[in-house]
Amino acid sequence: MAHEYSHGHGHARVNSPAGNIIWIRVAVSAALIVCGHFAGAYFSGLGFALQLAGWAVAGYDVVLRTRFRFDENLLMTAATIGALCIGEAAEAGIVMALYQIGEALQESAVARSRRSVTELCAITPDTANLITGDGSVISKNAEEVAVGSRLLVRPGEMIPLDGIVKKGETSVNTASLTGESQPRGIGQGDAVFAGTINISGVIEIETTLAAQETVAARTLRLIEQAESGKAKIERFITRFAKIYTPIVMLLALMVAVIPPLAFDGEWGTWVYRALVLLVASCPCALVVSIPLCYFAGIGGAAKAGILVKSGTAMDSLAGIALAVFDKTGTLTQDSFGISQTVCADGADEATLNRCAAIAEYHSSHPLGVSLRTHCGDVGAEPEKYMETPGLGVTASFAGQIIHAGSHEYLTRLGVKDLPELPGTVVYISLDSRLIGYFRFAAPLREQARETVQALRKWGIKTAMLTGDKEEPAKEAAETLGIDHVSSGLLPSGKLSELEGLMGSCTGATAYIGDGMNDAASLIKADVGIAIGGAGNDAAMEAADIVLMGRELFKLPQAVEKARRTRALARGNIIFTTSCKVAVLALAAIGIAPLWLAVAADLGVSLIAVLNAMRARG
Repeated sequence: MAHEYSHGHGHARVNSPAGNIIWIRVAVSAALIVCGHFAGAYFSGLGFALQLAGWAVAGYDVVLRTRFRFDENLLMTAATIGALCIGEAAEAGIVMALYQIGEALQESAVARSRRSVTELCAITPDTANLITGDGSVISKNAEEVAVGSRLLVRPGEMIPLDGIVKKGETSVNTASLTGESQPRGIGQGDAVFAGTINISGVIEIETTLAAQETVAARTLRLIEQAESGKAKIERFITRFAKIYTPIVMLLALMVAVIPPLAFDGEWGTWVYRALVLLVASCPCALVVSIPLCYFAGIGGAAKAGILVKSGTAMDSLAGIALAVFDKTGTLTQDSFGISQTVCADGADEATLNRCAAIAEYHSSHPLGVSLRTHCGDVGAEPEKYMETPGLGVTASFAGQIIHAGSHEYLTRLGVKDLPELPGTVVYISLDSRLIGYFRFAAPLREQARETVQALRKWGIKTAMLTGDKEEPAKEAAETLGIDHVSSGLLPSGKLSELEGLMGSCTGATAYIGDGMNDAASLIKADVGIAIGGAGNDAAMEAADIVLMGRELFKLPQAVEKARRTRALARGNIIFTTSCKVAVLALAAIGIAPLWLAVAADLGVSLIAVLNAMRARG
């Protein structure tokens, strides 16, 4: 990724040339401290100067970053300068060197986590095989390929841009985008996506999106944006560090001053203990490991085809008490089976199919997609097109107006003599005259019942909001074991119903949908979850979490990963806080020397970081 993970220290990444300099500085610092130790036996001034140089080499950047801000840089600077003032130059240098080692190791863990996500998403090839007007094939920069171009993709090659297969059949490995291990068979008319691998056949595709707008490119942007939304625990740690640091410095000042003034204590002894207290109190483990927990969790989820846009979304998902589902395309399969085709008013089936194909030419709704597939390549692009989410579409072609949609939609537009039929029906009219209708059968997804049962087993209640009619909606809810169902809803009705459910729910509410008509509900819910990142753009942009590959069972997987991530973050808080209290107590009574306090802090930080990295699994 282009920008670096930062937790307030501003270090260069250790896998970069600038990061490698840190290790060189630590080695030079150690050599100067050791030389100073031996030189001090003969020339005390030279020994002190060498050890002072060792401190400066190791920690000059820490001092420069201080700028009187209350953070760990200020704690380390105050402690080591204090040690220099009381003649402990060797310990000051050792403290800075150990601190830099800890920082470098922590940055290395962050870099590994970031690389795993970057490698997952930086998957599209730089060039594409462009088919020219005379049929020849030339290599062209993928970013320069125009939408609507024809590309040739050979077996073993990576698909460079999103598109539609126009010729050939093959199987495609989509693991890079969806996390699916099994190849998927595709043929003429199927969509393919940049970053997936053509396995077996030669295909020609027509591009549908520019390079910067492909699913892979949007996926990368979503994961890069994931750092911007901090979870509640992360925000607490940030506020905690700002309050904690000045309190610790005040406490250290009291330890240094009060015993000598009030109880005739040795100034050197109590100043030294105060310096140890400053070093031991550094909140590095918390400041680094908690954000890393969430970033590692987001990266691990991305590998499984679950895109989480922020730590806030991950944290909210871990605490959901209610999951609200859309029905069409979410709980049901993408492809609807047309169970009946009926022509009306003397229209023939060819005219009905052509009008339906023209009306649904641009539709991304599952019903529209199924109609296009059923009618075949008989339609043409409409001259004008308007879609009313949840109701239907209006298109104009060759001076004629075509309406396609629900009974309510066509009635509202003035179409007469519409038979009111049960189930899912799309009516087609030409110039306000009914010419026929299609009845659909929408089978439930294979994983729908298992998904609902998994959520209920964890104590999460379920609800379904749908624009479908009451009878099929209730039948689906009973089959799946859903607790609450509301039918016959337009997008605005879904939103109102969702608000009511959220008001009666004691925990967070998740809304799971897949279409443009779900966008408002996805935004309104505590956690919006879109099914299928390769589907509707509006749903993908509105959602907090995207389940790639249109696999519904990734929802309980996402909940499990979110709960594991939050548990690891909370475990780190308990562990590091307990260790800090113990080390601070030892420092206050004089048992822990300065270098040991740093070593203990380094050990706690590394254990916390390693524990945080478990969130990737």
